[in-house]
Amino acid sequence: MATNKITEKKIPVRGVNCAKCRLDIENILGKVTGVEDAKMDYMSGVVSVKYDYTRVDLPEIEKILENLGYNVAYKDYESGLTKLKGLFKKKKSLRKIDDHTFPGLVLETLKPVILLVYKGDCDECERLEAALTKLAVEFKDRVYFYKADCNLSSICSRYNINQTPVILLIQNGVLKQSLPPSALDEEIRKHVIDVLKSTSL
Repeated sequence: MATNKITEKKIPVRGVNCAKCRLDIENILGKVTGVEDAKMDYMSGVVSVKYDYTRVDLPEIEKILENLGYNVAYKDYESGLTKLKGLFKKKKSLRKIDDHTFPGLVLETLKPVILLVYKGDCDECERLEAALTKLAVEFKDRVYFYKADCNLSSICSRYNINQTPVILLIQNGVLKQSLPPSALDEEIRKHVIDVLKSTSL
C-alpha cells in the first residue's frame, strides 16, 4: 500500500480575471481527494497546491484547471488557427517536458511514465513519437507519455544517456527499463502493457 507523499506545486494559470475566479479555483481544488490545500495569488496568477501524489497527481490537477476554462501557462496549447488546420491535417504529438515540469509529471505519480528522450530533430525520433502518440491514445489516463529534448534539459545527464533517441519506462519515480531506437511498434506496446500490469493501480 502506498504511503502518503505530500508535495507542493506552484501552477501559473492564464485567464483568471476576477476575484470570484480565484475563489472558485480554491474551492474546487480544495474538494479534490488528495489535495490538502489550494491557494491562489490573484495578482501573479499562480495557484499553490499542496497534495498527496499517491492520491492525485499533477496532470490530474492541471486537467481540473483546464476543465474550469483556464490554461496552464507552461503548457503548449493549439491556437484556433492550428486547430482549424488540424481538421485537414491531423498530427498529434507528445507533451514536451523540461527540468521544471519533470519532477511533478514523471517522479511524483503512481502511474507508469513512458518518456521519449532525444536530441534535436531526427527521422527515428519522429517514428518513435508517432508510435508513442498512438499508444498514448490507447492507454489514455492509465499511462503518461511525454518527450524531452536533452538539448533543453538535464534528463540525459540524470540517467547517464549517451545515445539518443531512447525510450525510458519509469514507474514510481524509478527507471525500470530503456528501449533502443530500433524497437518496433509492437515491441514498444508489449513493454507498455508489461509495465501497466506490474503497477499497483
